Amino acid sequence: MRKIVVLGSGFAGYHAARCLEDALLSRKRVQLTLVSDQSSFVFSPLLYNVASDELDPGHITTPLDEAFDASTEVLIARVEELDLKGRRLITDRGEVPFDYLILAPGTSRDDEAFEGADQAQTPDSVRRAVDIRDRLAGLFEFGDQDPWTFAIVGASTDGVEWCAELASALADVRAKHPDTPPPSAITLIEARDRVLADHSEAMSEIATRYLTHLGVDVRTGRRVLQLEHGELLLDDGERIEATHIYHLAGRRGHPWVTRSGLPLDELGRVEVEDNLKVRGYHRIYAVGDVAQMQVSSPRNAQVAMQAGRHAAQNLLADLVGRATLPFRYEDRGDFVTLGRANAALDLLGRAFEGRAAWLAYRLYFTALMPRPFQKALLLMDWIAMRAARPDWEARPPALPAGEPEDER
Repeated sequence: MRKIVVLGSGFAGYHAARCLEDALLSRKRVQLTLVSDQSSFVFSPLLYNVASDELDPGHITTPLDEAFDASTEVLIARVEELDLKGRRLITDRGEVPFDYLILAPGTSRDDEAFEGADQAQTPDSVRRAVDIRDRLAGLFEFGDQDPWTFAIVGASTDGVEWCAELASALADVRAKHPDTPPPSAITLIEARDRVLADHSEAMSEIATRYLTHLGVDVRTGRRVLQLEHGELLLDDGERIEATHIYHLAGRRGHPWVTRSGLPLDELGRVEVEDNLKVRGYHRIYAVGDVAQMQVSSPRNAQVAMQAGRHAAQNLLADLVGRATLPFRYEDRGDFVTLGRANAALDLLGRAFEGRAAWLAYRLYFTALMPRPFQKALLLMDWIAMRAARPDWEARPPALPAGEPEDER
């Protein structure tokens, strides 16, 4: 019996496994196994909405044992080693042999980005997002009157979206209780010369302008060297004190990936050929954040889904002796959410912002949810949020490009 293993249940792994299951249900001599250290598929782009208490965590998770047919083995286990010679995964629940393997374990927070990075918070899992939500809820409801100070390290998509969500949450608290909250400050720090450096300059300009409009102090071209005792040391000697520090300055491959012997880039990501096979290895594919692909594409859910399905299709072709095909990313628009009332959208080379972009972002992600009742729950959450904000239309929109603030 041929044994196919998919490692990881993020966007890439989940959709690869679903594609394989649909194709293999009628085959009795092939065993499909999904290995994950999470018991649910998590719609990770919306973790920031969970951390800010905008969404319920149960509305963005799908239990794996409910998502797959009984013929697919789902093993909840943590990988400790990848034995390439023995063609097996070594996990905390035993060994998992494979004939074909799709690697989609994602990446881990880069704790080497600066000294003390492991002390910062990161809303990159349901558990961590809920922990941040609870801390913020306690601060907003019972916090003392000292200034609320926040610092976010990293202004890629993750950093910008969390910064905007946090600023929106603070604005909502202040709107509901204008006399209660003490002064607050949010600082966003990015080592590169602009925020959203992996996106178009127009998207970067929109994000910078709107974050500034929300009161965020945006620092670009500044690298964090150290975090110690609630204080960030920058490369120019400046020190920034903050009571809440979030690290979203980069991801790297898991330690067991680094030890595996697979070809890696400087961040521990697996190098793959254009057909998504690991370079130099037969019957092993890598997709999602763990893969360093030859094709140029952003790192988002849209790419991970497409790559996961393509790897599954190439594996199926490999299984029956057909030729594999190179991966080609189909750009369906670039979205970045900017808090609870705005978003930026780059479509066909043209950037848009505002509530129309926000609505397109929400509808797009609603359509991507795996199950119909989750789509309904998500829409109900956002409709309820809209109904609870009668001041929506009264909130000032983002400044048009090039318009000075004092002329508004």
